[in-house]
Amino acid sequence: MKKDQEIFQERLNHHHDELRWLYTELYHNDDMFAELCDQMYQYFTARRRALKNRDLEREKNPDWFRQKDMLGMMLYIDNFAGNIKGVSADTAASFASMFYLGITVGRALSGFLTMKLNDVQMIRLGEVIIGIGVLVMLLPFGQSLSLTGLILIGLGCAPVYPCVIHSTPAHFGADKSQAIIGIQMACAYVGTCLMPPVFGLIANHITVALLPVYLLIILVLMVIMHELLCKKTA
Repeated sequence: MKKDQEIFQERLNHHHDELRWLYTELYHNDDMFAELCDQMYQYFTARRRALKNRDLEREKNPDWFRQKDMLGMMLYIDNFAGNIKGVSADTAASFASMFYLGITVGRALSGFLTMKLNDVQMIRLGEVIIGIGVLVMLLPFGQSLSLTGLILIGLGCAPVYPCVIHSTPAHFGADKSQAIIGIQMACAYVGTCLMPPVFGLIANHITVALLPVYLLIILVLMVIMHELLCKKTA
């Protein structure tokens, strides 16, 4: 059986040229690439045996990460939110992660609430919770309570998108719902790709502390558009 050092070296040799090219295209620093390789080896040696065994199994199926049951995400949360109200990078990263926890918990709770509330009511409830979260971020209540606003925003976001999709046949008719849902999903993807870099420009040229104001503007637009939709399709 091969030793861990041999396994790591074989993998590194196999991907070295491509990895080095991609890394230096981005950072233009050979010394940093050498440091990256050293860090990868340290993390590999510290990896639990069960995970190393899983790595060996995945080597037999190189397309494992493309399977329909896989989901991945990476965000530079600490670099993005490290200066909000003087919050440390570690604290900002942990609370930003709580935003996604808020969404997860909110989705679970939404399943029960939909037995009592319809789609329009669920969306309005989500908007109210998002508004409370933004308000908490705006007011000088201290670091912990202020960052709790991120959790509330995640909680409020949870029911909005699913209920928007679910209510489409009621608003536009079952015969048009498939096409409308396609437009809704496309707009969601465009928003996901566009809105973060837009705020990145604002943060770089003005201040990252404008994040709550930015979110508030988007929330107001969402409320207005949803209420107009409900009025026109009632």
